[in-house]
Amino acid sequence: MTIAWALAGFLALLQIGDGLTTRAGLRNGGRELNPIIRWLISWLGVELALILKGIVGAAIGACMAFLKAPIALALLCALYCFVVGQNWLVVRRQKKNNAAP
Repeated sequence: MTIAWALAGFLALLQIGDGLTTRAGLRNGGRELNPIIRWLISWLGVELALILKGIVGAAIGACMAFLKAPIALALLCALYCFVVGQNWLVVRRQKKNNAAP
């Protein structure tokens, strides 16, 4: 396995993390900031839109691995690490605010 395929696998895992944290944030009263995903959610519903987005993200990662673009994949993984981290912080903050009396 090459580094590009390892990064593609990591990107697929990050897509799952993004979907789960986005769903949790939306359930706790948050809103989707990405206008394209927001439109997709309004059209397909939360779960289906996030599943479709994850599949597309993983497919893009696989295409990038097939094309041997590890630097671009690494940058995309870094971006999604940031996104998932931000989502997690938002969910944590929401839970703390919802637990406060």
